[in-house]
Amino acid sequence: LSAVGDSATSSTLAASTQSQASAGIIPRNYLPRDVDDGLEIAGPGLLNSVRDNGLEDDSGAVVGENRYGRNGTKLQVEKIDLSAKSSVDAIMQYSVTFAENQLAEWRRTKHKYPADAEEPIASTIIGLGCDGQPAAQAQRILFDEYEVYRYGNDSAYPEHLFVSPGGFHMVLKLLNVNGEIFEDILREIVGAWRNSTDKVNFFIWPNDPNQRKLEEKWFQLASNHVAVQHLKKTKGDKVTAVEVDDFMLERARQYPLCALFLLENRASKIVKLMINSERMGDQTGCVKHFFSAMRLAMPLFAVTHKTDYMMLCTELLIWYDCASDAERLIYERFIFTRLTANGKSCFHDLFVELSVMDTRQVCGRVSVKGLETKLKHAAATIPTVSGRDSSAQTLRGNAGGTSRHRTCVNLSNDPMYCQFYSAVEKLEAMRIWSDEPPRIKRKGRGDHYDICDGEILSVPGGELDASILESHKIGVDRTQEYGIYYCIDNYGKSTRTQAEVDLSKRDMTVDSIKQSMERAMILGTSVKSRDFQPKWCTIALIKKEIDSHCQDLQVMGKDSIEAPSLRKVSSKHDMISALIKFRKKIFDDHPGVRQDIETRISEKFEKARQTTKKSRVELLKSTLFRLSDSVRSLDRYNAK
Repeated sequence: LSAVGDSATSSTLAASTQSQASAGIIPRNYLPRDVDDGLEIAGPGLLNSVRDNGLEDDSGAVVGENRYGRNGTKLQVEKIDLSAKSSVDAIMQYSVTFAENQLAEWRRTKHKYPADAEEPIASTIIGLGCDGQPAAQAQRILFDEYEVYRYGNDSAYPEHLFVSPGGFHMVLKLLNVNGEIFEDILREIVGAWRNSTDKVNFFIWPNDPNQRKLEEKWFQLASNHVAVQHLKKTKGDKVTAVEVDDFMLERARQYPLCALFLLENRASKIVKLMINSERMGDQTGCVKHFFSAMRLAMPLFAVTHKTDYMMLCTELLIWYDCASDAERLIYERFIFTRLTANGKSCFHDLFVELSVMDTRQVCGRVSVKGLETKLKHAAATIPTVSGRDSSAQTLRGNAGGTSRHRTCVNLSNDPMYCQFYSAVEKLEAMRIWSDEPPRIKRKGRGDHYDICDGEILSVPGGELDASILESHKIGVDRTQEYGIYYCIDNYGKSTRTQAEVDLSKRDMTVDSIKQSMERAMILGTSVKSRDFQPKWCTIALIKKEIDSHCQDLQVMGKDSIEAPSLRKVSSKHDMISALIKFRKKIFDDHPGVRQDIETRISEKFEKARQTTKKSRVELLKSTLFRLSDSVRSLDRYNAK
């Protein structure tokens, strides 16, 4: 996509120059401007003026009939593999060449403008909007280019080439992160109205934000509703927002399961803040709200191994902090969002997804003979005949067909089958927000529950590592370490490893904890070669086990068993053979060692499940969990 009109004109140019001018080379100080705000760039004024095939608004600016006309956009089809570095490199080069052509055309026609006319925006910034993976690849290419050429004359890319990660895919990634962290409790709650595993999975790990955000709001409303209804029994009919917040915090201090539900509630608010940033403001969204949500989301990315988004978030924040006022204004008004057919703002990568939706409606989703020609014809005609549907409900579904059965929930006329009432019923049954200890329903038929009043973090299906309650705090520490290492000490480093900064995914589900315990037992006690063959069992882990056995022998004072002599560089097969041979000698001579290792591993995982009220009290002092004092003082939060 390129936001350029083929024969656009500006109402601010003199009649003698309008026929020869192109929107791509209109000088900045000759663009339509917002007289009231006195801004150099007018936002909607420019967006509405780049095509002349629509209608005129009250100010005389041209308004496109669809989202392509509103944004002065055309489609261009290229058959490339976006996962390949060469493809992303070609797209970047196309952006630079396109900008160079604009500047060349400006210099050729400069004599037709007044002497004080400024250069086109292409001389200040070249915006390249992408979703997650291509954006990360483009950023690495820029790092490599900077390391070699320092943006000198030999560099293929100018310093003002700006890679913008899209908000739509960042929201999508954040929703998937939320599902990864809170899978166990989400399955229990969402299963109240989604009656199959596939339908629940479609909510937990969406491939379109619409799959979740339409139902997420009912779950969050249900949580507040249950808390309010309980407080009304003790405080009367009038309950304030501050009282509800205090009640939830107190429940979280008392019970680990309530603390986990409160953390999920706050993580969902981060997603909501990022989603809301798309439609706030004057048809441009709100960059400040987006950045606020992004800063809160980065710790969650840091504990779920979202390395690409950690890099994209840090680079976007650095760029915006260092950008000039003009660059910030260009980003806020013309790059951050685009306009839909009805004049609403949407993230720039969602605009691309909507264009893909338009294309699929014409060409389908299956490769057939003659598809390439059909795609080129569709790209040429869609901007003038399509682009009026601003809905993204069929974004990932079949073109022109009905949504898949798991994308939606068929509701009965009985209101108790609504997501809201189902969530309320489930939360009340679990006693999350009440005066009684929370409880979990046992598997099987019948209403049999297990009370969760201890210091173990029990969830439906088993027990979790209690450190999940501190996942955001741990993520903050990792984010700070990441920023210091990659943005200060080693800025521009394109290769980033776990050994440098740990962004590994933590075990946050019952299944992943069971798997980790099984792997720990294999690493610590197995004497079978096949157990060490999977990819997760690395040479570093095997070497660590050999060193651990050596330390155990030293503690026992048993030096009769000689440790294996390994070269600095050994194959995995050699390392496995050495470990098994060494371990068999130890277990044969000292039978109790194996039992000690198994006991040590079991105690380690058992201890990890335990939390204390003191640690939860300290954790819940964070502003992530509680309303700030400035907010608590507002009348709207204290009005009964």
